Amino acid sequence: MNILCKENRLLFRSFIHAWIVLQKPLHATLRGVTSNNIDPSVDLLKTSMLETMKKFIYNDENLDLQIKKRGMRPLGGGEIVFKCPVGKQLRPIQLCDSGMIKRIRGTAYALRVSPAMANRIVDKAKGVLLNFLPDIYISTDPRKGKQSGNSPGFGVHLTAETTNGTIYSAEQVSNVVTNGEDPSLPEDLGEAAAQRLLYEIYLGGVVDSTSQSLAILFMALGQKDVSKIVTGPLTDCAIGFLRHLKEFFGITFKIEHHQLEDEVVEGSGCPKVSLTCVGIGYTNISKRTI
Repeated sequence: MNILCKENRLLFRSFIHAWIVLQKPLHATLRGVTSNNIDPSVDLLKTSMLETMKKFIYNDENLDLQIKKRGMRPLGGGEIVFKCPVGKQLRPIQLCDSGMIKRIRGTAYALRVSPAMANRIVDKAKGVLLNFLPDIYISTDPRKGKQSGNSPGFGVHLTAETTNGTIYSAEQVSNVVTNGEDPSLPEDLGEAAAQRLLYEIYLGGVVDSTSQSLAILFMALGQKDVSKIVTGPLTDCAIGFLRHLKEFFGITFKIEHHQLEDEVVEGSGCPKVSLTCVGIGYTNISKRTI
């Protein structure tokens, strides 16, 4: 399977397809570009989206994504191994409190360039984030040889974890100089990724902006029970996806402004949105029951 160009969208469809359609667990090796400025990277899929998925499934023991090789645009060369169990149905959830930020983690990678690029990214990103939180650790991943793919580049992926298990993610990837774009500086990437992560924290919610559509889908496909989540302002992708769900499944979400119980506005971030629906009760008829 090749994931070049639309690589991560294919992975996104793969674990949805595996969970709600297939009879046997999915074990797929995907090759191509793992990080670019177009789609979410495999790092973001591994942290944000898989953690969102785990909130809805009953068995996440064998749900895993391993990055064997990294690959940048335009030539790719990356390789990942994705494993997904088979499920019968999804659980309804009631998640309204995202919790407080307790730590920030991240990975800065450098492929076919000097390892110092990753260190420069880390220094700049930590310089910004330390003004917000002291518990910060950003590792470096300077790949060499075949593990570094076929094109040079560098990037960084950051995550913030809350006391309730919510994950906020942000990332930045260097430009492709061969396409006529201006070359990226590691310091600029580090600062931009840190600022983006702080913005995701400001938006808040029980899922970050990238995973809104995934959470909405699993709410719609869940059991015939009420599911409710609180998110930051809906993205254009999430709004369009809600329209597709109404057209395809005939399901309508109740969307309203989320009111804080203590009416504490200062320090609570951006105004939140409450999404409520009753699932259609979709079940995987291919999964055998005992």
